[in-house]
Amino acid sequence: MTKKISELPNKEELHRMFDYQDGNLYWKIKVSNSINIGDKVSCFNKKSNKKRITINNKCFMASRIIYAMFYNDPKHKSIIHIDLDKNNLKIENLKVANNTQRVANVGKKSNNTSGFRGVSGPTPSKKWRVNIGYLGKRYHIGTYENKEIAHKAYCEKAKELFGKFARIDDA
Repeated sequence: MTKKISELPNKEELHRMFDYQDGNLYWKIKVSNSINIGDKVSCFNKKSNKKRITINNKCFMASRIIYAMFYNDPKHKSIIHIDLDKNNLKIENLKVANNTQRVANVGKKSNNTSGFRGVSGPTPSKKWRVNIGYLGKRYHIGTYENKEIAHKAYCEKAKELFGKFARIDDA
């Protein structure tokens, strides 16, 4: 079952509610006794580690709101942060992505031992394994003598599969 994502208000309504300045949103309307016009929108959600804003009892990611304010496209659901910093909500750091592109844009895993995305090892034979995921499947690219060569192989395949969404600069 697919999770239903609420439709954002249109661009005009968002501009009626918020001011955008340098990656921050400010209230243009009074939504509660504790929030004044001109207050910075404070919306950090500890559980999801993302900035979320409630509008008409529906919760939205701040990145979606900002993107919709600039591009008048409230239907986009997956907005990625180019620099991987979820707190950087500057419009130039946001772009629309489908699920495959979103997954391609994530950084290295915290348990990475090679220092390169997609490269693991060394194996018992002192080689470095390269794997990549694409469209829900995992592909083995090969094994290499050193991790730098393995990283080059990963980068080539990532560019081929993901194009401009390939995250290859996080070595």
